[in-house]
Amino acid sequence: MEMARMHTDILRLISSDTGCPYRCSAVCMASLTSMAIDNNTRISCCSTENYDDCPMFLSRVLRSGKSG
Repeated sequence: MEMARMHTDILRLISSDTGCPYRCSAVCMASLTSMAIDNNTRISCCSTENYDDCPMFLSRVLRSGKSG
């Protein structure tokens, strides 16, 4: 039981370092309207290093005028 808890904690730490800086539990904070996101999007973009392929993230970056 303790090993499973440690594994979960490690995965949580890893995902917090690689995920989108605008991620939240059920909404996309990168969107102007805090758009609700589905589970597939959350798994494929928000919690991985692939968040820069997300159209909401790209829109946010373009709106703010900052580049990579």
